[in-house]
Amino acid sequence: MVHDLFFNLCGPSHSFDPGHFDTAVFRGMGLFNTPIWLLAIMSKSGLFDAWEVKTAQVLTYFNRSDIDGGFTYWPDGPDEDPARIAAPFWNTAFLTDNSRMYHRRESNGARDERDYPDLDMTSQLYAAADGEWSVRNGDKEIRRFGEADMRLLVHYTALLFDDADDVRRYHDHTDDLTPDKVFEMLIDDMRAKGHAIDEPSDPMNDMGFVARLTEFYKMAPSRYPAEAPLEVR
Repeated sequence: MVHDLFFNLCGPSHSFDPGHFDTAVFRGMGLFNTPIWLLAIMSKSGLFDAWEVKTAQVLTYFNRSDIDGGFTYWPDGPDEDPARIAAPFWNTAFLTDNSRMYHRRESNGARDERDYPDLDMTSQLYAAADGEWSVRNGDKEIRRFGEADMRLLVHYTALLFDDADDVRRYHDHTDDLTPDKVFEMLIDDMRAKGHAIDEPSDPMNDMGFVARLTEFYKMAPSRYPAEAPLEVR
């Protein structure tokens, strides 16, 4: 069952991503009704596995450059060594479980062209003549790239079900999570592990509470390929 499909297109760029996993889907809570930060905490906590809907992803890359630009992944977990698929790619697809596996795109393209000092939230990308691409702030062009400099990712996610009963449980909402249930379980878990915490009146929007949850359940890879070390801002 199709869940989402998106793509991104970019020129040479940095990747400061230390490694992440994609947004998980839980019965009653997912990408379309729940903040991404909460879905990430739910996944990291391990408390909600009984409600998680299995997913599979197909990632298809188009990237002619062989300057960095690979795909790093941690098949044995974030505490173990990573694996890496090196660029270039052209219509190259990977079948993954990115909601359970840490991964990251690597920095790509010419290293002296990865900074965009004039880029802002209003900058736009346009197709230009002769297969080139133009990055503009309004009428002002701030960067131009040829096709060979561009990197395209098409990302497809499907939901997977064990049987017809599993499908009905998802569609009929007979065993859904709610935010109240989630916060209750998270707070109980933190207290059971010796962490004193007060229950906020508005947990979804209490930034102090969100920060404490994020810190308590944080995890990330610490080992990186020699060919693609972690970039730091």
